[in-house]
Amino acid sequence: MKICVLSKQYNPGGGGSERYASALSAALADRGHEVDVFALGELDVLSTQHKQTDVEISFLNNRIRQLVVFETVYYSILASQSTDFAQYDIIHGTLMPASPIAVAPTLSETPLVLTSHGTSIDEVKSHKLEVPTDYLKKLFFHPVNVLMDIITIPQADRTIAISSDAAKRLKQWYPVTDEKLACVPHGVDITKFHPHQDRHPAPTQDNCSILHVGRLVSRKHIDLVLHALSQIQRSDIELLIAGTGTHRDRLEDLVNKLNIATNVTFLGFVPEDELPSLYASSDMFAFCSRYEGFGLTFLEAMASGTPVIGTPVGGFPDLVTDGESGIIVDRDPTDMARAIDTLASSPALLEEMSTKAREVAESRTWDTVAAETETVYESVITNS
Repeated sequence: MKICVLSKQYNPGGGGSERYASALSAALADRGHEVDVFALGELDVLSTQHKQTDVEISFLNNRIRQLVVFETVYYSILASQSTDFAQYDIIHGTLMPASPIAVAPTLSETPLVLTSHGTSIDEVKSHKLEVPTDYLKKLFFHPVNVLMDIITIPQADRTIAISSDAAKRLKQWYPVTDEKLACVPHGVDITKFHPHQDRHPAPTQDNCSILHVGRLVSRKHIDLVLHALSQIQRSDIELLIAGTGTHRDRLEDLVNKLNIATNVTFLGFVPEDELPSLYASSDMFAFCSRYEGFGLTFLEAMASGTPVIGTPVGGFPDLVTDGESGIIVDRDPTDMARAIDTLASSPALLEEMSTKAREVAESRTWDTVAAETETVYESVITNS
């Protein structure tokens, strides 16, 4: 097939939706398809550093990160003006609020598939008003995205949800039917993320290290693991927080208030090439989110052989069997504390969960995701 990928954000070292677009495009190309990607990005960096064999990437212009909602419409107009959609067998918008918001009505007869990484309504609901930027996201950016979702979804021949939870929420909030909905969970690069890495210097070898990777924003709910840590009467447990975001100052204040500063380290931005060893060198991974479409970091941790403790959102309950490949907890600090203490007290259980977590990850390679996505494409083309 000749596939057009529309992804406003495209960077193999970026967030979950960007990793998805990059990894899926490469996997589809590896399976023999012709893949063209149209995106926004830092032209002087991405165009030279993120070339992929067998994937043609066109960066249409630089990103406008401060005006994220308007950037979506701007990107869509650029894509519609610069792309001959009629030459493709399928068009895949890999980000929802979907990148082809302004493109969809002009796609002629070329079938359109969208990937929903979550719903904007749930983004609104999950954001707490804790720092000034939360007000802008909750009261303006995400509500505008809701409108773009509602405009775009009816234009799609099929919408891919990245977890069963995401599929349920799509049907709950948006005009999408079972016939036009497919569920294809995320994948992970098991050759990049694996247990046998050089040791990362951040985790202390004599301590039990808990890792959190993600943006420091409201819906990631890092407060949950901080409050849990304050309840555990052990000095040999440390929490490593990798990532940047608008909530760092607030979280550092909370750490001091809870008197756990000696047990918590804010690592800040961790370069992409360090993440595999950081995952593999940590003893467990905390997934605390109030809401996720999937939550790719927990799957990267599992691929690294690191047991995961997390809330039942996004893809976590799809891939984690409670008590076997990880532990599912309520959104309650006491429950999180109990799970951490259980694993910290049992090296044998940690080892057993490590093995099973890796086995789960090996079943969700990007080639598997590409094969399942192919099936969606074929169904759409057949029925068009």
